[in-house]
Amino acid sequence: MPALIFHLKDVPEDEAAEVRQVLRDADIAFYETSGGTVALALGLASPAIWIKQDADQERARELIDAYQHGRWESAAQNAPETLRDRVRNRPLPTLLALLLIGIVLYFSLSPFFF
Repeated sequence: MPALIFHLKDVPEDEAAEVRQVLRDADIAFYETSGGTVALALGLASPAIWIKQDADQERARELIDAYQHGRWESAAQNAPETLRDRVRNRPLPTLLALLLIGIVLYFSLSPFFF
């Protein structure tokens, strides 16, 4: 009996493609449903990946969980640069940009306060 294994609503296309590839590499039979145009518009259904055999469900879940954990770790290692990092790495351009922002804000808001 088919089992829902992975919702595709709000999932980036690259992640969905990689999940499909993980299932293909493990020789797990699956299919996708689109959810339908009307159902999607009403929020009643979402696209999903379904496993065809119940016997593959646990293994597929483990593979997808392992893939998502690796993806999460990769994203955590590639965290965006913070303002503190920018000031530390490129102090002069960052401080000049902040000074320019302050000047623009001063001249933009001064007519309302003086």
